[in-house]
Amino acid sequence: MNRRIFFLLLAAPLVTSTVLAQPLPKVLFGGGVLVGVDATSSVARLQQGESEQVYSLAKDAEIVQGKDRLDVADLAKATGTYVTVRYKDTNGTRVADRVKLTGRRPAATSSVAAALPAVTP
Repeated sequence: MNRRIFFLLLAAPLVTSTVLAQPLPKVLFGGGVLVGVDATSSVARLQQGESEQVYSLAKDAEIVQGKDRLDVADLAKATGTYVTVRYKDTNGTRVADRVKLTGRRPAATSSVAAALPAVTP
């Protein structure tokens, strides 16, 4: 019995270090509302919930909307739409090789809030 506990205690750090040391997947996915694009530096900013994420666009990045292929200038005109991004994490920098515009826009919550009467406590 004591031998089993000893070997379990000895093996536990090896198992946890192996599990924790797993590398990131080669391809990652993200998405959100496109809030800005800097066409000169090829950087796209997406709003994901309460945080803003920054993606560098690869030189050969594929930007699509449906079957149409777009360029960075077209992407800059599409601010406010939902996009999905396929990217790789390269030394802490998210480099996107594919951006897909879904064509959907977020619900206009400000117009709904403006239509409600003001309530004071």
